[in-house]
Formats: sequence, C-alpha cells, structure tokens
Amino acid sequence: MDALRSGYLARRVWLFQLGKFITVGVINTLVDLGVFFLLLQTTELAGNPVLAKAISYACGILNSFFWNRAWTFRSRIAIAPGLALFVFANLGALVVNAGGMYIGLNVLNLPRIFALTVATVSTFLLNFVVSKFVIFRS
Repeated sequence: MDALRSGYLARRVWLFQLGKFITVGVINTLVDLGVFFLLLQTTELAGNPVLAKAISYACGILNSFFWNRAWTFRSRIAIAPGLALFVFANLGALVVNAGGMYIGLNVLNLPRIFALTVATVSTFLLNFVVSKFVIFRS
C-alpha cells in the first residue's frame, strides 16, 4: 500500500512540476516578445532586429532559469554554475529543435506544421527532463 501511495505522490509531483514548467515557458515567451518589441520601439535596435531578438531571447532564458530554480523545482543550486549549465542545456535543446525540424521537413517530408509540432514537443520534453534530473535535481 505504501509503494502504491508513494508512486501516486511521485506522479502528482511530476504533473505539478510539469504544469509549473509550462507556465514558466508561457511567461518566458511573453518576456521574450515584450523585450523584443520594447527594444525595437525604444532603442536604436529598431534597425537591428536580429540583435534585439538575441537580447530578448536571453532575457527569456534568464527568466526561465530563475523561475524554474525557485518555483518549479525549488532547487538550491548555486546560481553561477546552475545558470551556465542551464544556458548550455538550452543551446543543446536549440540544436535538437533545429535538427528535429530539419529531419521532419527534409527526411520525413512532413508538412511544416507537423514538423514544427514534433520539434517543439520533443524539445519541450527534453528541456523538462534535463531540468528536473540534471540542472535542478534535488
């Protein structure tokens, strides 16, 4: 009975963390978009939207690290090494995402929306697992 209850509780924790991870991801997207348009409207970066996007994306990653560390996984990982690992993991996820998109479009000949969906969902799941078991493990 205890093993059954413990498995139930573990699944509940996972689902709760997954919901928080999704919420943080939505907020990151809003931070990214907000900073991007703010930079275009209020700085000299209107003529350089690629640089504005790089800065806004970095803001989203920082937001993600701090919210996932404090709220989603309640981790006590040291900030400097944790952030470095988090950025490295996100760069790896970017490679997986772009690679998945390439394979979906050019090898499997999927329609764009399906290739995009497969790339996005697989990257999301990879990010969650790496965050939970590598970066923010407790």
